[in-house]
Parts: sequence; structure tokens; C-alpha cells
Amino acid sequence: MTRLPLVMVLAAAAAHAQATAPAGRTTPPTLGPPPKISLPPIHERNLPNGMRLLVVERHEIPLVDAVLVLGTGPEADPTGKSGVATLVASMLTRGTPTRSAADIAAQTATLGASLDAGSSWDHTVVSLHVPTATLDSAWSLFADVVLHSAFPDSEFARVKRERLTDLVELSDRAPEVADRALATILFGPDHPYGRPSLGSEQSVGAITTKDVRGFYDATFAAGNATLIVVGDVTVDAVDAKAKELFGGWKRGDPNADPVPPPSPPAKAATTIYVIDKHDAPQSSIRLGS
Repeated sequence: MTRLPLVMVLAAAAAHAQATAPAGRTTPPTLGPPPKISLPPIHERNLPNGMRLLVVERHEIPLVDAVLVLGTGPEADPTGKSGVATLVASMLTRGTPTRSAADIAAQTATLGASLDAGSSWDHTVVSLHVPTATLDSAWSLFADVVLHSAFPDSEFARVKRERLTDLVELSDRAPEVADRALATILFGPDHPYGRPSLGSEQSVGAITTKDVRGFYDATFAAGNATLIVVGDVTVDAVDAKAKELFGGWKRGDPNADPVPPPSPPAKAATTIYVIDKHDAPQSSIRLGS
């Protein structure tokens, strides 16, 4: 008897829902107006040496994110040595004349910060995430790895071994094999976008510290750089710090235009390519043009 009222209430609720429900579900509900988004202003300044500066003030929490973007990436790898740009990025935090790789890691941890670098098509990025309280010290560390990376031979040998190991592992992963195959088929092996950004075992094996330093010297320049800072900062303070740390950075050659890449091979008809991975438990499918 105690359950009867509950059953009756549910039945009544179901009956009410049936009576008020629309006749069909084919008509979508009417959308309301889109929400208004208020973005904070982006303040832009330019250093005399050509470095671009973008600052967004966000004072809600005491954190700062800084990203230095270089307008060059693996698309500029030398012929036959794909993987140089990504190796440069991997080496940036591996030592400067005044800081070893261990020093950089220890100081980053002490500051409660994260310091990373990476390279992808058309750009290389050095990023810093840090509490406002330790920002001044972090700026010095950030600028040191950008401006004074030393590429020590011992660290380069270690990074190169790690890369070669990664390439062996990737060659056994069907999604990675499919991604690489699609890029090479679409653009051709001689096109910048047809080469793997991490390189191949053959190309990485041929890369030397001279190649890495040469790429760094040619592409890391103020005229090729944009510094983006977002967080608990002021525009004037960031501008002053950028001039202090990066004001003496070389501008670079503004007329050094990259060699235009070859045209991708023409595709007359849809073609299916199959790469046999014996005993693979799954298949990876890519469709592109």
C-alpha cells in the first residue's frame, strides 16, 4: 500500500508529458540568439629590431603565459635532412653557456613554471607558463634558452638517440604509418609537406650538430619572431622587459625568402593505396586530396 501513491504520481506525470509533448520530433527547436562574447583587447607593439609583441592583460589569477613564435618550422628543413627543425626545438632546453640541461630543469621546477619548445609546419614555438610571483626570474631563463642555446654535443647525441628510438616505435603504429603515407602521396617526397616533420631514420641519422646550429642561426631572429604574453601583467611592463631581454637580438635578413616548393603531383583519378601491416588488430583509414 505504501508504494501506490508513488506509482500514481509517476503515471500522472507520464500522462501529463504525453499530453504536452509536440506531435512529432522532426522539427528542431528554435535557436536563441548567440551569446555575446567579450574578448579582452590585444595590445600590439613592435621592437626596433623587428620583433612583434602582443599582450593581453588578464588579472583574475596570478599566472602568466608567454609564447615566442618563430615563423619557420620543418618546411624549411634542408633537403635530405628532414627532422632538423624539430631537433632544434628539442635541443633548446638542453643547455646554454651558463646553464646545463639539469640546471634548466631544476630552475624551472623551483620557479613553479613549465618551459617547453616544439616545432610544427611553418612555425617553432617556445612557451612559458609561470606564476606572477616568479615571473622576473623566469623571464631570464626563457630568454636564455631562446637566445643562447648551446647545442652541446653530449646532449645532441642523447636527443638524436631518443628520436631514432621514437621513429622505430612510430613505424609500428598503424595511425602514424597512415599519416606519413598520406602526406607523402599527396604532396610528393620532395615537397616540404610531404616529408615527415620528425624525419626518418635515414635523415635523422645524417643530421649533425652543425646542421642544427646552422638552422638555429638562420631562423632564430627578431624579425622572424612574435612574443605573445597573456596573464597578470601590464603592457608597459612586458614592453620594457622585452626590450631589456630581446632588444639586442639580431633582426635577421628580411630579404631571405624561402625557396618555393615544387608543385604537388597531379592526381587524375581516385586511387586506393594499401599498406599491409601483418597481424595488425585494427586498420587506419585516411581520405585526402
